[in-house]
Amino acid sequence: MGRTYLDFEQYIAAHPDCSVVEMDVVEGAGGKSSPVLLTLFFRSCCSFMLLFLMESDSRVAVTDVFAFLYTFLGPARYSRLFSVILTDNRTSFRDPSVFERKNGRDSHTLIFYCGPMASWQKGRLEKNNEFICYLLPKGATFSRLTQPRATLPSNHINSTTSASLNGCTPFELALLLLDKKLLDRGS
Repeated sequence: MGRTYLDFEQYIAAHPDCSVVEMDVVEGAGGKSSPVLLTLFFRSCCSFMLLFLMESDSRVAVTDVFAFLYTFLGPARYSRLFSVILTDNRTSFRDPSVFERKNGRDSHTLIFYCGPMASWQKGRLEKNNEFICYLLPKGATFSRLTQPRATLPSNHINSTTSASLNGCTPFELALLLLDKKLLDRGS
């Protein structure tokens, strides 16, 4: 199986009910080597967004977040919530084993990569990332952020009603459609 955007489209056509999470990194003024935000967007069900503050945009930092998610949620919840991840091909995301968490021969998650210079392929997450920049403006450093303060932009985004969600907020839908344990992660 390939991991391109075309492969993603084919997989989704064959598995329309799977959960798709878009993933990206928002950098502060310090760039990739200073604190960054890992953004996770549940596009399939509710437009819910999670933010994780990481020390840097590195494979180790991303691995730590996904190890936490896997341990905290357990294999069954992790598999259900993160059945497909769509992201760009940045260095910190290139190792599929970080996300796919093999269980015997089966994989809990599949990861697919957008085309080069094709951020529109995960456009809803990119739009949410713009909202983050309203609260944490470009040029600002994330070095003084704590996880609770970094979660604040996602709380605002998740509490905003949307016509595309029939006047509901992402949080309201997440309460109905996502596993409660994910919502109680205690960030």
